[in-house]
Amino acid sequence: MNDPEALEPIARPPATVIAVSMLWCLGACLEFVIWLIERDAFYLMVALLATVFTVLTLKGFRWVFWFNLGQLSVWLGVNLLQLQDPGWAHGKPPMMLWISTIIAVSAIVLHQFPSLRHWFGIRGAGKRWQIVFWLLVAALTALGEYVLPTIRAFRG
Repeated sequence: MNDPEALEPIARPPATVIAVSMLWCLGACLEFVIWLIERDAFYLMVALLATVFTVLTLKGFRWVFWFNLGQLSVWLGVNLLQLQDPGWAHGKPPMMLWISTIIAVSAIVLHQFPSLRHWFGIRGAGKRWQIVFWLLVAALTALGEYVLPTIRAFRG
C-alpha cells in the first residue's frame, strides 16, 4: 500500500522542485531578452507563460508535473530531429542543440526523483510506475521527432 509519509504535505519545496522551477524561470528570462531584441509579441507571451509555470511549479499543482514532462519529452524529440536533420534546426549551431538535448534529458530524469513526485502529490512508485513513465516519455519524444514532421510534410 502507499507510504503514509507520502500523504503528508511538504512545507518547503525540495531541491528538485526548485531546479524545475529554475528551468522555467531561466526560460522566461531568455524569452524576455529575445523579446527585447526582436520586439515580437510571441516571445513576450512565451516569457509570460514560462513565468506562470515557474509559480505553478512552486505551488505544486499536479497537472504541471505532467505538462512539464510532456513538454520536455516533445522538446527532446524535436532536438533529436534537429540533430539528425540540420534543415529543421533553422540555423541553430549543433553545440546549442546538444546543450538543449542534455538539458531536456536532465529535466526528464528530475521527474523520476521521489521528492519531486511527492511535491506534486503523485504516489507512483515501483516497476509499473517506471514502465508507464518511460513509455510516456518515449511516445512523446517520438511525437516530436517523427509525427510532427510527418504532419507538416502532409500539410505542406
